[in-house]
Amino acid sequence: MKWKKEENTLGATTQQRRSSETFFAFVFDALQDRTIIILCIAAVVSIILGTTVPGKDGKTHENGWIEGTAILMAVVLVAGVTSGNDFQKDRKFNKLSQAVENRTVKVTRDGRQQTISSFEVVVGDVIQLETGDYIPADMTYIKGHDILVDESTMTGEPEAVHKNESNPFFLANCMVMEGTASALVIAVGSQSQWGKIKAELEDDDEPDETPLEKKLEKLADLIGKLGLAAGILTFVALVLQWTITNFIINDQPWDWSELTVVVDFFIIAVTIVVVAVPEGLPLAVTISLAFSMFQMMKDQNLVRHLVACETMGGATAICSDKTGTLTQNMMTTVKLYVSGRSFEDVPRNPSEISRTVPQNVTDILLENMAVNSTAYLVQRPDGNTDFIGAKTECAMLVLTEKLGKNYSEMRDSANILKMYPFSSEKKKMMTIIQLENSRRYHLKGASEVILRSCDRILGSDGQVEELNNAMRTTLDNLIISWANEGLRTLSLAYRDLDEDEEFEERAPSDEGLILVGVVGIEDPLRDEVPDSVRECQKAGITVRMLT
Repeated sequence: MKWKKEENTLGATTQQRRSSETFFAFVFDALQDRTIIILCIAAVVSIILGTTVPGKDGKTHENGWIEGTAILMAVVLVAGVTSGNDFQKDRKFNKLSQAVENRTVKVTRDGRQQTISSFEVVVGDVIQLETGDYIPADMTYIKGHDILVDESTMTGEPEAVHKNESNPFFLANCMVMEGTASALVIAVGSQSQWGKIKAELEDDDEPDETPLEKKLEKLADLIGKLGLAAGILTFVALVLQWTITNFIINDQPWDWSELTVVVDFFIIAVTIVVVAVPEGLPLAVTISLAFSMFQMMKDQNLVRHLVACETMGGATAICSDKTGTLTQNMMTTVKLYVSGRSFEDVPRNPSEISRTVPQNVTDILLENMAVNSTAYLVQRPDGNTDFIGAKTECAMLVLTEKLGKNYSEMRDSANILKMYPFSSEKKKMMTIIQLENSRRYHLKGASEVILRSCDRILGSDGQVEELNNAMRTTLDNLIISWANEGLRTLSLAYRDLDEDEEFEERAPSDEGLILVGVVGIEDPLRDEVPDSVRECQKAGITVRMLT
């Protein structure tokens, strides 16, 4: 088939994995430890000397192989535990990764649509994207309608990005938040941008040694040098003492049978070198790391390699992403300015807004939030909420629900005449709805853009008031202060259109808008983050945010 040929020439969608599939490769890696190598050499020397060199009685010892064999058994145990664990966890990790990455994709091949696995996508396929789809490969835009893509996995930015002819590239492993599109696959697997980043992260052909490995290597070198020096000094001292006593003081003649004494001295020196090597040290380290691995698994952390436990335990700095790691990746309206009053803690006190803001102002505010939006909320069985669409719009929909209104019912009951999607050029979104006796023009967008077009505001009594210079200055300072706190600010406004005002060809004029309110939105921290950071700081670990 044609697509099979494309897979062979341009690469498969599945990511190439560096890890070996054979158990013996992991055994070989485990035997590369310098302490293990020294133990193996010491064991071989001990077996050879114990079984071939005769004792003082002129006979070889029947049990001379026991010490060397015991050392080899310790080496086999250490290598077996380490390689067995790494092999098992590596296989589980690969299976888990493949299961997560395998998704259903709608593709057009040979002029007809079909559904395939994301692993079967090849360059040249035309993919049909819809809201909620994950993008299986790098692609370029062909055609579509109001498509928004969440690229936070690649850029760390939570705001969805519009895709069109001027911004045509889709990146693999991102999610379609809104709209539909057809796109041509241009890179798959390790050739995609996501694949290249993943390959760099997994490229550990020459991995850095962990702190414990460095210390053990220094210890092994030191023990080896001290043991060798002690053995040489002992051998030299014994030979000198024997020579001076027998040939100088006692004046005995040399006889070749005396050579066995020299061999005995050599065996003593070798024994000192062998005994100096701590054969139990690698096993003790392996057991402690295995215990750490099981403890981490109880915390739902899959440990792929044993040394990772030691690396984490020796960490002095943690560099963390912000979006979705430190934060919930769930934008929330935390501050609100409406009817001349600022509400500082909206999530905890939504009822205060209902009590103090005039009802007609609340109705217009919630109508703007619900109708002038294409996002929606999905309740999961576990009680959590998924945000589908622009995260800032979802934050305002949550506020609508907290203020006692069902945004979906408001949207369904509204007679929407025209909707102008958000664009980065205009920095705003507009919707026109039909009321009983008029047509209302709702706007929301960047605070400075909307505020510039407003000359009136809904006051504390619910009546329309002039937006004077003093009040405009107050709003400008408020928006700046919220922005300095890390909040994303949006202004909401409206005006009722004249009967003869056209809007089919282009959007109505923004002049003479009535400001409804300003919202401050943030991506809140995860509940466990402050305590976790505090614990890290107590342990002497510096936490840095990279975003």
